[in-house]
Amino acid sequence: MGDKKELKEYVVNNIEKACANGWIEAFYQPVIRTMTNRLCGMESLARWNDPEYGFLSPADFVGPLENANKITMLDCAVLENVCATLSARMRANKPVLPVSVNFSRLDFKNYDMVKIVEETVAKYDLPRHFIHIEITESIVVSNEKLMGRVINDFRSLGYEIWMDDFGSGYSSFNLLKDFQFDMLKLDMDFLSSFTEKSKAIVSSVIIMAKDIGMSTLAEGVETKEQVDFFRTIGCGRMQGYYFGKPEPMETMFDNIKAKGIEIEEPRWDRFYDIAANNAKNTETPLEIIEFDGKNITSLYTNEAYRELSGMDYGYLDESLNNGGDGKEVNKYARFLKKVGVSHNTERYYFASRGNYYCLRAQVLTEFDGKTAIKTTLTNITADENLMDSQRIDSRLREIHHMFEVISLVNVQGNIIEPLLCGFKYVDFLGGNGAKLDTTLEEFAKELVIVTERNLFLEFMDFTTIKDRMEKRKTNVVEQLFRIKQPDGKYDWKSTIIILMPGTGKNEYLFAIKSLPYESQALFDTYAEMRGRNIIKEASLEFNEHANLLENAVWNSGIIFFWKDKKGRFRGVSQAFIEFFNIKNNKELIGKRSEDLSLHVEDELIMQAEREVLKTGKSIYNALGQCVTGGKVKNVLYSIIPTYENGEVVGLMGSIMDRDDILRLAGEALDQTDIDSLTGVMNNKAFVLTLMDYEENYAKTNSNYGVILVEYTAFERMGHNLGESFANLVVQEIANELVKVDGDFCGICRIRGGMFGLIAHVSTAEELNDIAINTTKAIESITEVNGTNVTIRINCAQKIRSDSGIFGENIYQEALKMLKGEE
Repeated sequence: MGDKKELKEYVVNNIEKACANGWIEAFYQPVIRTMTNRLCGMESLARWNDPEYGFLSPADFVGPLENANKITMLDCAVLENVCATLSARMRANKPVLPVSVNFSRLDFKNYDMVKIVEETVAKYDLPRHFIHIEITESIVVSNEKLMGRVINDFRSLGYEIWMDDFGSGYSSFNLLKDFQFDMLKLDMDFLSSFTEKSKAIVSSVIIMAKDIGMSTLAEGVETKEQVDFFRTIGCGRMQGYYFGKPEPMETMFDNIKAKGIEIEEPRWDRFYDIAANNAKNTETPLEIIEFDGKNITSLYTNEAYRELSGMDYGYLDESLNNGGDGKEVNKYARFLKKVGVSHNTERYYFASRGNYYCLRAQVLTEFDGKTAIKTTLTNITADENLMDSQRIDSRLREIHHMFEVISLVNVQGNIIEPLLCGFKYVDFLGGNGAKLDTTLEEFAKELVIVTERNLFLEFMDFTTIKDRMEKRKTNVVEQLFRIKQPDGKYDWKSTIIILMPGTGKNEYLFAIKSLPYESQALFDTYAEMRGRNIIKEASLEFNEHANLLENAVWNSGIIFFWKDKKGRFRGVSQAFIEFFNIKNNKELIGKRSEDLSLHVEDELIMQAEREVLKTGKSIYNALGQCVTGGKVKNVLYSIIPTYENGEVVGLMGSIMDRDDILRLAGEALDQTDIDSLTGVMNNKAFVLTLMDYEENYAKTNSNYGVILVEYTAFERMGHNLGESFANLVVQEIANELVKVDGDFCGICRIRGGMFGLIAHVSTAEELNDIAINTTKAIESITEVNGTNVTIRINCAQKIRSDSGIFGENIYQEALKMLKGEE
């Protein structure tokens, strides 16, 4: 029908109609996570399904719409379609993944696209991390000042910015220098010839992108050869006809399932992004593994690793697949647990295929019971610069099996660094760079039998080791000690200190060696016969108990304060500052308790203080309530007068947490007043607190208000990103509430993502200000545990002094307002 000119005119004249009638559709092309081969996202692409022309090619409508300055209608229609489709799938509990949306240069030139995207995403109540913003380098170059502001605005709200078609223009590297992108999409023109030269360029670009903090995606992937190449060089994601062409979302999911490709849960996005961003095809042999405490999966090995090890997979994969030594596998698993505990670079030595290897490992990220670990491998046998291979063959195997621990001690730097094993004592020997003195003290305290602790510390005193070795004319000293094992028993172990030659007597090896089982009973009998430290044992236990008592007294703290004759603070104890979450004394000096809203019943406290100052009468263990950290705490307070020249010149008081006292006394205290997830009050405690505020209102006419805030997407967050992550978000909201309102509001978690606040206020305006500030603070949270989040809050408040509001209905009226029922 007609020529191309006629079609162009038709497109331009009918774009409004096409948007209104749903002729503009979004098709979706799958994005695959390279290291897991799972579907992790999609790109949305515009399609025009016209009743007259049928399906139009993007080339038929994109150019004409840009020339007519109407392209924004198309882009906004696609955005609307994407958001509506994702929202519908969420409501239907179908799998949902992030979608990237393309925008034109004219969109940003003529419109506030940040506002448009925000309004559309909010309209469908979508989390922002489900929408990624794709822009080309030509868009940025067209107006760098404008686009710099746009990119920063989008990223500050929690949207990811993806740079499309990297390498297709002339300014790509300049843009990477001046702008921050989250994803770099590689133009496959790089690999049109697929030569060694083009492969080297792409590999270098991917390493460069990761080095400056960007993820990588190869688009246009069409062959198995290209897939294997991008996996080898560590490209994070792939997209192209090899995995699927653009099609309606439902069809796309069906085809992915038919191909046997699993769908990644969105909550794992950051975990695998971090792992992928550390997968680099460099000259350093490298492996990325996933460890859940029991199972180990190799996510990536680079070419240098495979060449060095002669393995198709990682070390453990090879061992497991070929029925390797179970003891060695278990030892490797213990090593990985040690890495997870220490979070430092740790070393593991093993033998395989006639070679000795040193594997260095460090944690990249952790989430929901899984740890991503980066390992690098060195073939010690083949490295003539490190050690003579014959000496390794004769000594390293013996060392590996003989010693439980070998650590390097640097006396001058006060550092102890594990070199070999140490799994059994990982919690007490620390990782690389651990402080020598504190590490040894902790080791002795926790693992050495009490009767030998002082002897152990004397033996491990590196300030005297030089003299001891010179006196004995030896470079090695050894002594036996009983050390606690995982089963709780104390076994005899040989502890050895060896001088490292050529270090100026500054470096030593500290080793722990097991003794034969038969030797254990022999040494136990010998120790008993010679009465080793029997007298000292009683002294040690006495001193230990005395030290414990002393520490308990000094560290427990007393919550006390003192004031002048006008009831103004003159000073407080550190425990007082910590109890009320106050930064320092300066916030208090010269102020009265009521100025700070420290008590639920400020007027009653003031009356008690005035009585003490006037009559000199002391008050002991009076009941009261304080607001601290968002909780209303039951306390006992005592106030006594202070004198100067026989006259009362001030007062001194102390506060005790009544609930803590009841716990210490062993009385049956109902522990159900605190929400176990967030640490704020729960619904039951909130109701009781509300009764206390109402009683105070009846006595002193002290006005108060109730604010309800609700994170409406709590259940959806749990479905999409997992219950554990949804709970992390709720915990972050609670932390923000305590931070913003905890000094003057009682805070509770009512249920799910709903919180209640109660505070003394004079006017409805004051209560409204609190509500506004609270909502703003919570909605400013855009990241939790490194994952982008979108938090939208419904808020409602009622003040007690309003007409028709009573203590019995204030919560219900606020709840009606929250639900839009009034």
